[in-house]
Amino acid sequence: MNTGLGAKSAVHACVVQTTAPVRQGSQEVDVAQLMRDLSDSLEREHDVKEQLRFSEEETKVMRKKLSDMEDENESLTMQVR
Repeated sequence: MNTGLGAKSAVHACVVQTTAPVRQGSQEVDVAQLMRDLSDSLEREHDVKEQLRFSEEETKVMRKKLSDMEDENESLTMQVR
């Protein structure tokens, strides 16, 4: 799924083209509002994915630091004995 700027532009183009409410069954649907909501959701999805990527990178760095500290702790413990 493309959630980058291309997808956002495509959603924006759809919003511009479909501004009138549409009747679906017994409900009237505001297509423009739905498209804005979709665009907002895609933007939030992109932001959350970016935050997840940064969190995963930070987790990797922290695990490396923890491993280094455990190794150093083990080495110091051996020196004390």
